[in-house]
Amino acid sequence: MRRNKQSTRRQTTPRVAGPSSPTPQPRSWFRTHSKIVAGLGAVVTALAIAWLTPAGPAIWQKLFPPPTITVSTSFIGGYCDTFIVPPGDNASASDPDYGTIEWAAAHKAAQAGIYSSGQGKGRILVTVKGYDRGPVTITALEFHVVYRQSTPLDGRVLSNSCGGETIARYVEVDLDADPPRIGKSSADVTTWSQSIDTTPLRFPYNVSDSDTENLLLIASTSGYVEWTADLSWSNGAASGRLTIDNHGQPFRTSNQVGNEPVTPGD
Repeated sequence: MRRNKQSTRRQTTPRVAGPSSPTPQPRSWFRTHSKIVAGLGAVVTALAIAWLTPAGPAIWQKLFPPPTITVSTSFIGGYCDTFIVPPGDNASASDPDYGTIEWAAAHKAAQAGIYSSGQGKGRILVTVKGYDRGPVTITALEFHVVYRQSTPLDGRVLSNSCGGETIARYVEVDLDADPPRIGKSSADVTTWSQSIDTTPLRFPYNVSDSDTENLLLIASTSGYVEWTADLSWSNGAASGRLTIDNHGQPFRTSNQVGNEPVTPGD
């Protein structure tokens, strides 16, 4: 007998759709950034409260430790010093900020010093400050010429007649030598004079961790020189080198022979 073939079909269980899931919505930009701002505000508030407590300064110093050593510079003489400004510059010796580091950088003025000396003299007072991490040792002082010419800078000489003495350790450097050469110096804190007998300053020497150290750099040239210096230091645990310059610009020193002095009223 012929059997009738019966077709069989695979039974499938119908899928029952569940409740639809909500489509994720993008976070609000304002909500996200508000949380960030709130978090930063909490940190700032905590730091401010810590600062106002008796232990605040110590906590702050641990969170944000100061550098081991810093240097700052100023011109000796300042308002009473002599400078040469390039032709066409409208600077005046009666300017309120005349003789400052910032004034010289803005006008590209060269420090000229004493007219009768026969050489241009730049006098830069370097103030070295160590912090409470033990004494810092100054291991070396090196001078670098950025630009040199044998003739003085052409321009107007600005000068005021006043000023006093500066008492500090000092180093005299001959910018006309190649490389610049340190000549006379004083390890003792004294008034600078071309005729005084001193004990030469030797490197390395220590700087107190609580006092500031003043070091007078006296740079001389018979022409015109742009220059910087590097001060190397060490405290036993770390060491480094700091560049001494005029806010990223070199110091400028020039002889003033051939330039006519200008009084403040001119």
